[in-house]
Order: sequence, then C-alpha cells, then structure tokens
Amino acid sequence: MDELLSGEEILAIAEKDQKEKESTNRDLIFGLLDSGMALLLFLPLFGQETNGVIQAVSLLASTGIRSYLEIAYLVFVCLMTAMGIAMLALQNCHKRLWLKSKCMLSMLFSGFGVCLFIISAQPYAAVFTFVFLMIKAFILIKRR
Repeated sequence: MDELLSGEEILAIAEKDQKEKESTNRDLIFGLLDSGMALLLFLPLFGQETNGVIQAVSLLASTGIRSYLEIAYLVFVCLMTAMGIAMLALQNCHKRLWLKSKCMLSMLFSGFGVCLFIISAQPYAAVFTFVFLMIKAFILIKRR
C-alpha cells in the first residue's frame, strides 16, 4: 500500500479534500447569511415617523417609506434571499461560471444593500447588512 501511495500523493489528496470542505462550508455560510436578509422583512430595523416620533418598524409594516425606496428595499431583500437559496441549493453544482461568480455576486449585492440603506438613512438596516458583509469578507480573507 505504501508503494502505491507515496507521501506526496497522500498530501495532495488530503489538500484537495480540505479545499472541498472549506468550499462547502463557505457556500453554506454565504447561503445562510444571504437567506438571512429575509429577516429585514420582519425585524423592526426601519425608521418611520408617526406623530413626530420615530419608531422602528419592519419593512412589511412600514408605511412612511417612499414607494421607490420601498420597491428598492424589497427587490434587494428578494434578490439576496434568492441568492442565498441558490447558494444552498447549488452546492454540488460544478459549472465553471457558477463557481467563479457566486461569492463575488453575493459580496456585490451585499455592498449594494449597505450603500442603499446608508444613502436612504436607514442606519439599523445598514448595520445589519454591513455585519453580514463583514462576516463574508472575513471568510474570504481567511481562505487565502
């Protein structure tokens, strides 16, 4: 058996297995974080002025947000949730385009969301999205 598998071949197999495990874990975490953006629909992270008092409400319960911003928020949340579901569902997909673009798309969408919430003066939603973005960035940096 030792003659069939030299030390270098065993190391190469072990390294390949380790990279596959890291990739699977990264995809799982990215998918869960992206799917977690659906929490923006239900958590009271959006400010709404009512009788001169600003209250925190969920995106679904908000009434004081301009319609174009509400549409942008909903599109962002749906896009991120769909991206998360796709990352979870397609973990075993080995298409070159998907493998190259999935993490970059997730990071770009998250960055867009942070900018959207900052520009529209929604600090709690911006922090929520930013924390998820930083977790993903830390995982990518750690991988290298």
